[in-house]
Amino acid sequence: WDQRERQAGRAAVDASTEYKLQRQRNHQASRHQQQVLVLVEAAHFATVPGCSESVGNSSQVGRTPSGNQFFVFLCTPSEKATISDMPAGLTPDMGMRRSGGSGDLRQGNLTQILRYVRDHGASSRHDIARGCGLGISTMTDLIGELRARRIVMELDPIRRPGAGRPTRPIDFDGEPWCVLGVRLDLDGFEFAAATLGGRELWRDSVPANLRGATADAGFAALDGQLRAQLTRLSADKRLIAVEIGVSGYIASDRATVGQSESPEWQNFPLSAKVTATLEALGMSGVHVGITNVSQLAALHAVRRELQLEPDTIAAYLGGRRSIGSALIVGGEIFRGAGGGA
Repeated sequence: WDQRERQAGRAAVDASTEYKLQRQRNHQASRHQQQVLVLVEAAHFATVPGCSESVGNSSQVGRTPSGNQFFVFLCTPSEKATISDMPAGLTPDMGMRRSGGSGDLRQGNLTQILRYVRDHGASSRHDIARGCGLGISTMTDLIGELRARRIVMELDPIRRPGAGRPTRPIDFDGEPWCVLGVRLDLDGFEFAAATLGGRELWRDSVPANLRGATADAGFAALDGQLRAQLTRLSADKRLIAVEIGVSGYIASDRATVGQSESPEWQNFPLSAKVTATLEALGMSGVHVGITNVSQLAALHAVRRELQLEPDTIAAYLGGRRSIGSALIVGGEIFRGAGGGA
């Protein structure tokens, strides 16, 4: 009898504790929902945009200087975030690490090094090797290849506190190589060109009326402006990538515009058409990517404006004429299992 009473008492305590925990969870969920609603409401009023230190579950609301675009930005360190019941997204196979290798393996290791330098800035060989999981000898070989291509360079020697020999940090060079960003909007195009190292070459805005433009008319306008912009490329620079921001749904191949209102593109092979234009101009092997403008805005906010840590998970909500959203995970755009997240 005494044993049954003790068991019943424990069950009552456990039930009571579970009830209290459930109430706490419900209260916390309600608070989170209310915070989001407050942020969205506040976004309709003028605020002073600016950077803030990244802390657990931080948020920002802002308005661009022109006053016609607002954004809500929520972020949390990855170790505090959870994603459940979600299929894994498509990720590129970078090959095995810890080996110089050849082909895809070597290409994957080169990519890892460039991403590390992009996320951490100028770094020593030792720090890059440790961050990428590579041996020092492999690291030296890979850095040598990147230097030969003038993608990275060695900076002047520095002596770190407590260290022995001075170290020469590795940073981006990229002067011979350049990339071009293009943004399509209802009232025109925006272009920005920069070296692979991040030095801006030029920036331009071209007015145009794309409201309700047909698929062919929209591309004809883009094609003409793109050809005009590329005449500004000097002979000592080689174009290696073009990234085009479009308002609308982008297919998982990052080459096709699934649906866009202005221009009226549906399943439009924009990447293939731009590639054909570049090849006609004698520029072969150029990567042409198509991305939703909200995703690009979120990526810029994470990397440049807020300068969040690479392992931060950030959600973006904003836009000029319509509201878009994006999710940044590990410093990269999260596109979801089907590519359309």
